[in-house]
Amino acid sequence: MLQPLNQLRLLTRGNPLGLRDLLARIRPDLDISTLVVEGGAPPPAFAQLRRYRTDSTAYINFALVSPMQIAQKMPVLLDQMAKIAGSWQALAILADLPADSELLPCMRRGNFLVWAEQIVFQFKAEEAKDNNKQWQWRFWHSEDLLCMQTLYRRLVPVQHQAIEPLTRKRMQGLLLHDPSGQLLAYADLDQGQKGIWVQLFALPELRDPQALLAIYEALNKNYELLGRPVYLACRSYQPWLADLARQAGFVELPEQVLLVRYLVRHARDEMYETIKEGVPVQARIGVAQLSHESAKKKSKKMPG
Repeated sequence: MLQPLNQLRLLTRGNPLGLRDLLARIRPDLDISTLVVEGGAPPPAFAQLRRYRTDSTAYINFALVSPMQIAQKMPVLLDQMAKIAGSWQALAILADLPADSELLPCMRRGNFLVWAEQIVFQFKAEEAKDNNKQWQWRFWHSEDLLCMQTLYRRLVPVQHQAIEPLTRKRMQGLLLHDPSGQLLAYADLDQGQKGIWVQLFALPELRDPQALLAIYEALNKNYELLGRPVYLACRSYQPWLADLARQAGFVELPEQVLLVRYLVRHARDEMYETIKEGVPVQARIGVAQLSHESAKKKSKKMPG
């Protein structure tokens, strides 16, 4: 059974086993590895790991494993992927799953931690009309990065800043200011032939659902949507965003959990450097959780 573990790629690029995804292997800026476990009862199990070379993290793209063989073959795939990601000098491996996924217990036993939850909403094009004059999103420029970084550091818990980037740099994103000129929000964008992904970082002062509808207007004016759906990702460390999206009438997709397996020293050292820079610590987790030994002990205590 195919298990997509990368919602962003699924919604923007489509089936991870499609031809376009297979052709992506020839990209010089992309590390990609597809693994197979053939031992034991058939059929074999597969998984794919990928990382853009400008990124500090790797992502599990998909797993293809029989439900009856998850407990036997998925741990082998996870360990193999950890070795490969380590050879790429990645800080961590990321994945996302539906909150009720049968893979989740196995991922936990494989030293993956749930670092956040996520709800993805689909914009309703019929709700977005060219009447949101109060909210004018514009493209960001290099001189905006300092303000964006300040907002990002206020919103993203410090222990996750090594794995949640300021921007993925896939597309030029959007900014929103209030009437006084304060930066209220910025939208990081990614796209594929199947859809457009909006990763929003917004202060709780943004209380008007019309501001979210104005994102669709800005995208529709500046990009050829060609009928592609637009998705809004709301992380659990910004709970006000999901409330706004519901008020705006967006279509809510099933809740997901975001998983990380830290590759020990790289991630730990990165976190120490962030703290030394004087970034405020929010909702800090114990540093011991970032060590391989402690993660093993923790996973034994977790049910299933």
